[in-house]
Amino acid sequence: MKVGDILTVLEVDDIEAVLVDDAGQKYMLERDPTGGRVEVAEAIKTKYVQTVTVVDPDSGGDVSVEVRKLETGPMVGVDGSYLEQEVGPVFSPYDRGVELEIPDDE
Repeated sequence: MKVGDILTVLEVDDIEAVLVDDAGQKYMLERDPTGGRVEVAEAIKTKYVQTVTVVDPDSGGDVSVEVRKLETGPMVGVDGSYLEQEVGPVFSPYDRGVELEIPDDE
C-alpha cells in the first residue's frame, strides 16, 4: 500500500476493519483504543526465488542477495547476511511501513 492507493472496506466492526487495495492485497486494521487511529497489522508474504552474488560498489566485496517474490507482485532483493543475523524486520520498499513475512525455513 502506498500513498494515493484506493482501499475498499470489506468488513468493519468496533475492533477491526478489513480492506483491500486495487492489487487485491488485503489489510487487517486494528483500532487504537487511545485515539481511534488504525495500524496495518498484516505483513506481505514472500516466496524465495534464488540467491545471486553481486559486488558491493563501496567495499568491492561479494554480497549474497536473496531474491524474493512478494505476494503483491513485485520482486525484491535482500542482503542475505542481514537475514541470517535476524536483526529486525524487513519492510517492503513499495509499501511504506508494511513488513515482509520471510519464513525461517526457506
